[in-house]
Amino acid sequence: MRLFVSEFITGGGIANDPLPESLKQEGQLMLHAVLNECSKINGVQLVTTCDSRINLSIDNVEVHAVENAFDYIQQLTLIATQCDATWIIAPESEGILETIITHLDKEKITLINCDINSIHITSDKLTCAQHLTKNGILTAQNMTREEALAYAQPVIIKYRHGAGCEGLMRCENGKQALQLIDDYLMWVVQPYLEGNHLSISLLFSNNDVRVMSVNEQIIEGERKLALKACHVNAYPVNENIQILANKILNTFPGLKGYVGVDLIDVQGDYYIIDINPRLTSSFVGLSGVLEDNPAELCLNSAINSELPNEIKINNHVVEVRVD
Repeated sequence: MRLFVSEFITGGGIANDPLPESLKQEGQLMLHAVLNECSKINGVQLVTTCDSRINLSIDNVEVHAVENAFDYIQQLTLIATQCDATWIIAPESEGILETIITHLDKEKITLINCDINSIHITSDKLTCAQHLTKNGILTAQNMTREEALAYAQPVIIKYRHGAGCEGLMRCENGKQALQLIDDYLMWVVQPYLEGNHLSISLLFSNNDVRVMSVNEQIIEGERKLALKACHVNAYPVNENIQILANKILNTFPGLKGYVGVDLIDVQGDYYIIDINPRLTSSFVGLSGVLEDNPAELCLNSAINSELPNEIKINNHVVEVRVD
């Protein structure tokens, strides 16, 4: 199988703009992890793209240099049509992931990605929260401007169409939050939830789901908050996590392959914060905690709709630094 793996930032999607070091590092971590694990799969020939400013040299990987963002889309399409399957690693920010997947869908490309409808819903934090609430799943509730103005307790704000911790800030109350927001429609304001920051790495097929790991997120900062690291496999998979995974499956039937879910454990109640329809940093540590190849599990689930009867998890905890 000829497999095309393209990571948006490393791959050249913002080649004409300054390349933020944090995004560059996280993108490279995920790209290297995927390519490294895929290289261990018999019969897989790997192809990738790379921003021409980055020296990406990986054994047995065909690398195509990209000069600018427009060139990236052109090369993406051309290479994808010459491969058996394509795996896109891109953030939801400003509709980037949705735009790329929509474009490749029109070209009838076989994708190792979630379907466009699930990406559309989960990429909008307001729409996603409404969808979760409608289906009986706990989530942080988004406030209207009037509700935020009257809210006297700590709140968090973040970009409505951002990825991860983009724009994430903690404010003392809703009034202070409103002073930091220009266009309210571009932000979400939510009550600040005290609890343990977790994520779960999930594996979806068309009608089933497996929990690959339960991870601890290390989020630091006083006002501006940022993810510094994740401890992959920090917690065991308990019954409530599996129940939550099944609820997500029923709520978002278009999820496919790897999906990362951010949540907060508030005294035993799990509040979903984000559903990431893409690879997350936790994937980087999975090879150290799973008995099976995580990339091969993703390929089998996305292409063949095959999931193992169980995910074999060891007792190791792997730290992935993203700062």
